Amino acid sequence: MDKYFLTRDDIKLRYREDYLDNPKAVVIIVHGFAEHIGRYDYVAKKLNDAGYSVFRYDARGHGMSSGKKGHMNSYVDMVDDLYEIYNLVKNENPNMKIYTLAHSMGGNIAANFGIKHPNILAGQLFSGAALGYFQDVDTMKKLGVSVLGTIASNKYISNPAGDICSDQKVVEDYQNDPLVLKEATLGFFKEFSIKASKNIFDNTKNYNYPCYLGHGGDDRIISNKASKRFYDEISSEDKTIKIYPDLYHEIFNEKVKDSVIIDYIEWLDERA
Repeated sequence: MDKYFLTRDDIKLRYREDYLDNPKAVVIIVHGFAEHIGRYDYVAKKLNDAGYSVFRYDARGHGMSSGKKGHMNSYVDMVDDLYEIYNLVKNENPNMKIYTLAHSMGGNIAANFGIKHPNILAGQLFSGAALGYFQDVDTMKKLGVSVLGTIASNKYISNPAGDICSDQKVVEDYQNDPLVLKEATLGFFKEFSIKASKNIFDNTKNYNYPCYLGHGGDDRIISNKASKRFYDEISSEDKTIKIYPDLYHEIFNEKVKDSVIIDYIEWLDERA
């Protein structure tokens, strides 16, 4: 059953708890740009089947949460939302290990969270993390987004995500999903793709969580160079990266998704 959490600035975040009796740990799912928690039903079930409780929520301005759709005043708002969610989950699950599993934009938010809030999670897992390196975006276009995101922050542009998955049924369902954002503001893209990413790579040495970085080898939205650079620069002693050959951006929705999810669960099992 869906519930709502009221943030410090009165944003209502929709969330769902897939809790088990006596779980190995709790996994907080942080979804990607434009999507919502309903797109993680399969992943949540697989985690439950493996003995993990799951908490997932719609980011502000996404899905059924409140806030201006497809807009953010500051990426820090989403990082702070995750901190409030963490505290909610921690209070509900005292003495339990907590991990985050974050996809794309969620990976960006989770990485910033990991830098800002060390030593409170048991670890972080990433999927196609949007840490910069957007495919086919040159320096001048990024500069344009930065400038326009400042002077025309409320102007909407179309959702640029296209080839999210090699399974065309997944792409069609995504395009026809009424809860998937069809557009976002220039201010959103400035905060998320430029400022939030810059903060990560200005502070990678301050990141030391155990982490698993999964990325599609043929990701056409976020280059896997982003995950490789993050892996190389962070201070974590316990870190794993796996580039999945031929897979696109949404590795949890590819036809071989079960084998991908097993990798994540095995990583958790070794540490939970």
